[in-house]
Amino acid sequence: DWKGVNLGEFGLEDRIIDQETKTVTYTCGIAIHAFDLIIPDYVTYEKEKYKVLLAEGCFENCLGLSGSVELNKFSKHIPDRCFQNCYNLTAVFCREYPTRIGDFAFAGCVLLVQIKMRQKTHLSNDWAMKLRYIGEYAFSNAWLDGDLVFGNNLQYIGNYAFNECHKITSVDLRYSNSLF
Repeated sequence: DWKGVNLGEFGLEDRIIDQETKTVTYTCGIAIHAFDLIIPDYVTYEKEKYKVLLAEGCFENCLGLSGSVELNKFSKHIPDRCFQNCYNLTAVFCREYPTRIGDFAFAGCVLLVQIKMRQKTHLSNDWAMKLRYIGEYAFSNAWLDGDLVFGNNLQYIGNYAFNECHKITSVDLRYSNSLF
């Protein structure tokens, strides 16, 4: 159900299956070797569909993950350390607007240049418009490029969230009335 070139597999110990809520939470993707990974909305387990969720540190230190990652429609919260030190990750495409980006979520992603919204075939740069929370060191050392414009939902930006992001040309907080 996962898509990508040379994907590899998650082991049984790398996921938490909750039959009551019909969710599969992936906890460790370090063995994944994929180029342009697409995280599915659902996977099939014992002939039933389960919603795919990502846990804290899911792809942390995954050197085999390269190119882009397309997050599924349930990835509104990008957990702490989810993609930390994925050195070869260059782009993230969101199908739903993220509301929370956890601590160190993309820290150390030194090739991460862009995050974009994918709406059908259309790509846009307004991924940050509905963010409420950006954790500490969330993008530290990422190569995010261009201007960042945050919407009026933003309530918190953690310490060093954009530390060493030298390619960001401007940060626009004029719509962020709720920031504390």
